[in-house]
Amino acid sequence: MVCPYCGTYYEGEITVKRVKPIPWICLIIVITIFFLTTCGNNSGGTVEWIVGTWVRTNAYAPHTDVHDMQSTGNYTFYNEYAQTNPMTGSTWSSDGIELVLNVMGIFPVTYQVTKISDNQLELELSGETGYFYRKGTEPSGSIFTSGSTTLSLDTPANGTLNPGDMKLYSIVLEANVYVLSWNYSNGYIDLTVYHQDQSTIFIDYDDSEPIEELLSSPVRFQTFATETVYIVVEGGAVNESGDFSLSIQYD
Repeated sequence: MVCPYCGTYYEGEITVKRVKPIPWICLIIVITIFFLTTCGNNSGGTVEWIVGTWVRTNAYAPHTDVHDMQSTGNYTFYNEYAQTNPMTGSTWSSDGIELVLNVMGIFPVTYQVTKISDNQLELELSGETGYFYRKGTEPSGSIFTSGSTTLSLDTPANGTLNPGDMKLYSIVLEANVYVLSWNYSNGYIDLTVYHQDQSTIFIDYDDSEPIEELLSSPVRFQTFATETVYIVVEGGAVNESGDFSLSIQYD
């Protein structure tokens, strides 16, 4: 008798095997296992589904940071969405469970990483969760299309930022000199002030010190004609969320 799958001859109590090309279904199984073991869990290397350009906020603005994870293991950081000023010299690696960003070769940060979809990664650090969104697929699109909260002079606006949050405020100001003040309860805050054209920046402030040491950070700026001014507020890294307040007054 001949087995229809492996080509084995059965002759009484003796089994004689002959060499036969691998059946197509076995070939598919072998190829599948190969890709799962080499691409999905490549310890110390790169994981295919992490390769690409990512942002950490659910919306974007001209100043939004971009993280470029290259298949070579190189990691390029851009501090603006247009990706015109690269900061090179960093690397990344992943085994599909942890993602290590080694910034400038001296500052490694290890996240727990989970693939939510082709366009979204979940990152966990110190018990808090944030997300990477593939550039161009941010859930809220441009921050300037999401509507803004209107500010009034000398009236503080309060809010809460979770990792990945981006909030937009606006105020109409006449020609004058103003002071913008803010504080934040935890970690860092990224605050950017735009002219009415929504692309030219008055102020781009990214705290480099814990905000507890900078409880109030007033910044002066001047308008030369009446215009709508926009303020974009972002929280810090994955494990930094908290309450904030900001206000504008005459200098």
